[in-house]
Amino acid sequence: EIYTLSLHDALPIWSAYYLLRNKTPPLAMNTIEVPVGQRASLLLSDGTKVWLNAGSTLSYPSAFGEKNRLVSLIGEAFFEVAHDTDKPFVVQSDRMYVEVKGTKFCMKTYPEEKVVVTLAEGSVQVSSIDAGYRAMLKPNEQISYSEQEGWVLTENVDTELTRSWIHGELYFVEQPLSEITKSLERHFGVRIQIRNPLSTNDTYTCHFRETDSLEQVLFPPTRSEERRVGKECRS
Repeated sequence: EIYTLSLHDALPIWSAYYLLRNKTPPLAMNTIEVPVGQRASLLLSDGTKVWLNAGSTLSYPSAFGEKNRLVSLIGEAFFEVAHDTDKPFVVQSDRMYVEVKGTKFCMKTYPEEKVVVTLAEGSVQVSSIDAGYRAMLKPNEQISYSEQEGWVLTENVDTELTRSWIHGELYFVEQPLSEITKSLERHFGVRIQIRNPLSTNDTYTCHFRETDSLEQVLFPPTRSEERRVGKECRS
């Protein structure tokens, strides 16, 4: 289920008090939290469109300041950023910053998972929180960070697949079973237990449609039991 929101929130009472005293009110912050099993989309005050995946949280001001357009993300989002050369659009997570002026990109930053930024159009600058690492991405490039692997740049990425969740579909290309399981848990709002911990690092390539039920995903029809437990899990 997907919800669509628009940014026409009323200012809080304390902001109205400041306006009556002819003072500039502090920026009112908004936070949208998307439950597991759901998705959401919203339009920011500058015209930027944002799609949020299940289990995500986005914090943003009712109106952006004069220097930049700063938002904070936990989870996964696809941004279609309105162009403004004078006001960079900055997405902050607990491990990196992404700065753009007008572009389309996907950012995945769930707690205790690797951070992934995938660029569809334009260009973005990715920086570590301590500014010790910086990289400029070109279209169809992806950069990821984890404590185990560090910074990894991947070229020629199919950006349509990385944002397929916007339409309720899930694509996994050579991804570990542990990562696939976490995505399925958020998508269906369930807990999935892997009985054999040795298989969590096995990689799979999968495609699940929006109409696929949890039972179809976990137990897809196959020709033999051997294929069902193999490394291909196409529905």
